[in-house]
Amino acid sequence: MIAYNSKTNEYRVLSFEELPQPDEVALPVEGLGVKITTASETEIVEGVKQGLIRQLKENTTYAIRKRVEVHEERNCALGIYDEERTEQIKNTIAKIRNAYLQIKQNILNATSLAELVELKKSIEVSEIEKLAGV
Repeated sequence: MIAYNSKTNEYRVLSFEELPQPDEVALPVEGLGVKITTASETEIVEGVKQGLIRQLKENTTYAIRKRVEVHEERNCALGIYDEERTEQIKNTIAKIRNAYLQIKQNILNATSLAELVELKKSIEVSEIEKLAGV
């Protein structure tokens, strides 16, 4: 994790037990391991993108599972449900998936830590659901 201060546009590596200061935002970083302490800002931005996308995937799966359980999805695929129920399940999953794809593209298009901080709220389950309209 890194702590990013948008006022000063500075970041620092957080140790395992350390929390960000009140004027900092904690951001996940993936794929850099111990190299984070010597990474360039571009590498940090890419690592944060990976971390946000990982969290986005987890939150999207949670948003889907709140509405459609695994067995319901399986039953839908097997043709056990009637057409109306099948369409309802498919539409719910499609709406949430489309929200995921839109948020993911926004993350991938970001070029700075400041932009990623702005996008961090969009990966919350409630924000995914709001964007999906479910």
